[in-house]
Parts: sequence; structure tokens; C-alpha cells
Amino acid sequence: MSSFGYDPKLSRRRLVRAGGAAAALGFAGCLGNDGDSDGDDGDAEPDGPELEVLHPWIAPAEHSAMETLTAAFEDANPDIVTDFFANSGDTPYRERIGDRLDADAPPSSFACRAGGNLERYRAHLGAAADEIWKEADLSSVSPPEIRNLCRVDGEQLAVPVGAYRTNHLFYSVRVVEEAGVDPDALSTPAELMGALDRVAETTDATPMAHPMKGSWATLQLFANVLLGQDGNDAYVTFVEDGGAGSAVRSALETTGEILSNYVTDDAASMNPAIANDSLASDEAAFLPQGTWTATDLRANDFDYGADWGSVPFPGTDGTYGLALDSFVAPVDGAGENPSPRATDAWLRHVADAESQRSFNARRGSVPPRTDISTAPFDQFLTELTEEFRTADSRPPSLAHGLAVAPEQLSAMESVVEEQFSGPFDVDATAEGLLEVTRNG
Repeated sequence: MSSFGYDPKLSRRRLVRAGGAAAALGFAGCLGNDGDSDGDDGDAEPDGPELEVLHPWIAPAEHSAMETLTAAFEDANPDIVTDFFANSGDTPYRERIGDRLDADAPPSSFACRAGGNLERYRAHLGAAADEIWKEADLSSVSPPEIRNLCRVDGEQLAVPVGAYRTNHLFYSVRVVEEAGVDPDALSTPAELMGALDRVAETTDATPMAHPMKGSWATLQLFANVLLGQDGNDAYVTFVEDGGAGSAVRSALETTGEILSNYVTDDAASMNPAIANDSLASDEAAFLPQGTWTATDLRANDFDYGADWGSVPFPGTDGTYGLALDSFVAPVDGAGENPSPRATDAWLRHVADAESQRSFNARRGSVPPRTDISTAPFDQFLTELTEEFRTADSRPPSLAHGLAVAPEQLSAMESVVEEQFSGPFDVDATAEGLLEVTRNG
């Protein structure tokens, strides 16, 4: 991952910051001046409130999507001084946001995942997003799951910008062809394990890349296996009511078998970037991951169709597991946003059809709006958009905090880290996860 500082190609009225070493040295927030040092203010910033937007997208491909979104905003709003902060460095993004809100010094807006994640910030969110939903009539062009995930206590508190699919299975075309495996024919997790056996027996590739550094990827894999074996009803019963105990145990058994037999010995130290690279170098046959992975594969010059392909995680065809990026409008203790006019303009821009089309064209996500033409999209994103719009169900992601409250997600991550990171204690993990949702 990279951080970003001054870029001479950017507009001079724009303030670009990064939270890494530059911040530690006191340089973050400085505006490049093209070398002018004579104090001439004839090229001063235009008057107007500064729009400060925080986001976590620092990797090159994802930053490109954000850059497209912000550049279009600046072109349409030349009177607004902008400060787009791409978080990096040692301070986790969530912690940075929390510190600002706790200090009663919120930014104008910040990116966050919707659903249960909004509960973390509920006391600090204003009604600006709700007004945008009404002005843009987003309810008429948004699936019900999108509306529900952006709503808290009857108010729409987030403006969605990109919908990722979490139940996706990527594969190396070369490896699966060598193994004689057809990913499109895999209709259950059991059939997937049969394919993994085939890869292990006939090729030198790792059957499955899986990043176990941190517990979220394993929690996501478990959720996908649960969806694949017992369907959306069992998943919903588990996350909402702490039920479906037998389905949860069965899904954990399958997940444990996959992680015990088909991933590399160093999976515990593997992060998503390394897992992606192993697929892009044909060292792994399969990678169960969210659709944001497509961005990294493209960046590796790994071509869709020729080099890699993807299918819904076996057993989940017709299901679109949702991770949803959005922007919100925080307020201080007096209920005021630091730049109401600029923030309103920003949220209207995020909600705009053209903005969502250009942003998602560069990401592994689709526009939450269903009235947007797919004409600029590549084949992968066009197919993914169709799957999103025609899905039978769109369950919110467990691993990304959309399906459960923040404290529940934290407790689940602890259960997985302590009981299901090798060896894989199915009974203790099942009881721990069920207790979390049972007491939620």
C-alpha cells in the first residue's frame, strides 16, 4: 500500500493529505505552491468553506477510483476548497475517525461501511444524508437491502457509493484447466472440496489461497460456506437470532476442513495482497474473496477471461453478499457539521448517477443505484452488476460489520482468533459465535 502527498498534477485549490510519515513530521495538510515563495497572493485559494473528507483508500487502484470521484467534484464546485485525506500510517482508519469525533472536531464527511457499522457513529451523524436521499429520490432506484443498510432509527444516515459482493470465488484459468476442473459446474462447498483435491493431485499449485492474518477473512469464508450449504434463511437466522446452530456447526466443520487441507502452511501470516499475488502468479488455483479483488488482479495485468475467472461461491448462486461503502455527514456536540453547504454538495455528488458510474468502473463494486447504464463497464463489472440487480437475496456481510453491531463483530473476531485459527475447534467456535448473536 502507498500513501499520498503533494501531486503537481492536482488542482492548486485542492489540499491533499496523507496520514503517514509526512503527518508525523508536520507536513500533512500543507498545500504545494509550485515553488512560489515570494508571498504573492494573486493566486490565492478561492473563498469558501473547506470540505474535509476522510477515506481509507490508499492502494493505487482504489485510490484511482476515489481520485476520479473527487476530481469531478472539484470541477463542478470551483468555489469549494477541498481537503481529501487518504488515511495511512500507524493510526487505523476507524481509530482516526473515532478520535476526531470524540474530540468534537468532525471532518465534513468520511467514508464508512453501512449497516451495523453506522451504530458506531450514530451519536455523531446528522440528517444531511437523509435530505439527499429525498432530494435525489434514491429510494426509487435502490434495492430494499441498500435502503435498510443506510437507515438507522428511521433516518437515512449514509449515502451509498459502491456495493461489493463478498461471496465470490476467483480462480486461475491456467491452473483449473491443467487440473481439469470446471468452476462453473461447482454447485456446493462439497464439490468445491472435490475440485481442491483434484488441483492438489494433478498440479503443483496451492489449491486455495486464503489470508489468515487477521480473522475477518476466515469469518467471511465461514459465512460463505454457511450460505452455500444451508442458504440465506439459515444465515439470517444465525446473525439476527442466534439460531441455526446445526447449520453453523456444519459450516464450521467444512471451513475447518478447507483450512486444514488446502491452504499453504504460511496462511496464518498471509495478508490479502499476498493471497491476490499468489493467484495472479498462478501459484494458487482458487481464492475465495470479495469482488474488490478484481481491482488488484487488473493492476497485476491479469486479464479477465484469459488469465482469471470468477463465479459465485459454490452454493450461493443468486445470492449477493453485500459489503457497502458509503459517505456520512458527522456533526459536533452542538449538532453542526463543519461545512454544511460544502458537505451537502459532496453528498449530492456521491449520490449522482454519473459519479457512481465513474467510481465503480475502477473498483470491484457496482453502483448501488439500479438506473445506471453499464456501457462504460468491462465484462466482469457488467456481469457483476447484472447479478446484483437480479439477485434473489442480498444478505449483509458479517465479516465487514454490516450484519451485526460493532461490539458483536469484535467478539466474533476474538472467537475466531482464539478458537479457529489452527487447530480448528468447531464446538467451541460454534458456541462462541452463537452466544454472540444470541445475546445481541
